[in-house]
Parts: sequence; structure tokens; C-alpha cells
Amino acid sequence: MYYSKLHENTALAYAKGYRVVDGIVMSPYSKEPRTLYTKMTKKHCSYKFTIKTSEGKGFGIPVHKLVAYQKFGDKAFETGTHVRHLDGDSLNNSEENIALGTPSENSFDRPHNKRKQSAIKTATAHRKFSDKECEEIRKYHEETRSYKKVMAKFNIPAKSSLRCILTTEYVTTV
Repeated sequence: MYYSKLHENTALAYAKGYRVVDGIVMSPYSKEPRTLYTKMTKKHCSYKFTIKTSEGKGFGIPVHKLVAYQKFGDKAFETGTHVRHLDGDSLNNSEENIALGTPSENSFDRPHNKRKQSAIKTATAHRKFSDKECEEIRKYHEETRSYKKVMAKFNIPAKSSLRCILTTEYVTTV
């Protein structure tokens, strides 16, 4: 629902004459650039501007979506298609920085350290043991040298999980 309304309103903004030139939104009604506001989500930050819809309601248009619509038309709103910022900067809406791609390609546009931090944050939210518990597990393994004893004592269900803890792949910092 949201994406179809977003598609419809982005097309409306384009039909009204709104254009993005060098990352700046130009209005057909003024020589001054449109005022943008910043939209923050958990993963990134983006610029938006507001237009009035045919019902007279205000609707936020993401600048990167308008650039993608200008450049690629309706293809920018196909299911599974993401608007990519090639330099990883979600505030850089210049036409040469915008491309279409898959969710995976979009993710790889982000710098390696940001992707790694995100992966660790996600994994940390789902992990069973704290850093302190991991240290206890490592210490106990050094004493016993037995996967079986360590797994039993700390209720670790799989050898692969224990191996990750012992080889310090089970980390919360980059």
C-alpha cells in the first residue's frame, strides 16, 4: 500500500514539474530550491519534501525516489527494486550517485565497517551469551579441553556455536 501511494505521489510531483538538479529539489512555482526536511530511520537518514496531493493533503516525497523516477521512470518502483546511493551517502542525491539494484547491491554500497557494525548489532540482539559469559566459557575450555563438558555446563547446543565462541568470532565490537 505505502509503495503504491509513494509511487503515485512521486509521479504526481514529477507531473507537477518538480525536478532534482545536482541533488537540489526545484519547484515549478519558484526559482528558489524547495526546503527539505530530514527523515531519520534506524538504518539511515534521507531528505524529503512535501507536496499537496490531489486530495489536498500533504505528502512527503523522498528526494532519492524522485531522482530515481526522473532517471528510470516506473522501473524505480518495481517490487524488489531498491534505489541505491552508489557512494553509500544517503544524503547525496545527485543523479550520478543514484542507481537501481537489488537489496543486496544496496547493502554493499555501504562502507564495509558500517555493514560489519550492523551485522554485529543484529547478531548481538539475538545472541545467547554476553562477552563476560564468553570469557568464562573460554576459560573453562582451557581448563577442561573438552567440548562435551563445556557444552553441557553452559547449555551450548552445537559444536559450531562453541567453536565460534572459542575462536572469538562471537564478538560485539568491530
